[in-house]
Amino acid sequence: NRRYKRLRVSKKVQVFILSYNRPEYLKETLNSVSSQLYKDMEIIVSDNSTTDEVEKMIHTLYPEITYRRRRPSLKPVVHFRTVLLEASSDYFMLFHDDDIMLKRCVEMLAEELDGCMECVAVSCNALIMYGNVVSKNSLFQIKTPNIDIHTPTELARKYLGFYGETAPFSGYMYRRSTVYGIIPYGKYGDVSFLMKIAGVGKIRWVNIPLMYYRIHQNNDTATVKITELFNLLSFIYQNTDIKRNDVDVTIFKIKHWLAWRRSILKTGSRDKYSWRFRCVTFSLLKYISRIAIKHPVLFIRMALWKLKRSLLRNFYETYTL
Repeated sequence: NRRYKRLRVSKKVQVFILSYNRPEYLKETLNSVSSQLYKDMEIIVSDNSTTDEVEKMIHTLYPEITYRRRRPSLKPVVHFRTVLLEASSDYFMLFHDDDIMLKRCVEMLAEELDGCMECVAVSCNALIMYGNVVSKNSLFQIKTPNIDIHTPTELARKYLGFYGETAPFSGYMYRRSTVYGIIPYGKYGDVSFLMKIAGVGKIRWVNIPLMYYRIHQNNDTATVKITELFNLLSFIYQNTDIKRNDVDVTIFKIKHWLAWRRSILKTGSRDKYSWRFRCVTFSLLKYISRIAIKHPVLFIRMALWKLKRSLLRNFYETYTL
């Protein structure tokens, strides 16, 4: 933090917290957001829950916080769009109800956005939190102070890569004047939204952990849908220079196809007897063979990284989740 030059920021910041049936995590999130050193901000809970637990908790423990209930419950991408249209301050954030802010998160992001006039959005690094245990692992590991992204292609490659080292979506702060009216779509609406705003201006990732990114069994990203993955890839083909036979696309398919196949086997779903399961298994063998033959060094690094992640996941699922 010593390198960080303090600036005087006079912009009001709205922090929207998108909530869905997780009152126990939301309480920790609200406590962390309420304790921010940056005071010129408004906290808004957008409750898309199917139960009344969150509403009761907010009215009882946090009566000073703006609360908006979505009745009936909206689809995730519709909820996302609704909140985007409600943003009215110069800067705003869309924070998740299971993540935790460190005390200078809003302050430092606002300072960075205020000092980078060509930036349409800034985000930060984050320490990974497994259940309730904070690890020493961060979401991305670089030696430079910042990562600047100038085009949709640059951003897409960050998400397609096997290591998937990207800034947390809930850590983004946006400049409303430049992103208003940009609409996300699909389960992976966050990626499509970020790609669209990368086409408008620069996105900056600050290499300072300003939040905890929580991984747990009920993460929204834990659900993998093959059709939505195909839709995302189609969007990437249409809006970037990335082609279907690109090595990053192959790596992306291996990573997510493996996750989908593992989820089917783990739940004992009847889908493991379906034609789709057989097609995905066959495709996995083809893609893995292609990488092993054409990029043997990359294949070995991927295998070692996958082994490390599996060991970490099994450990934390056994002892913390």
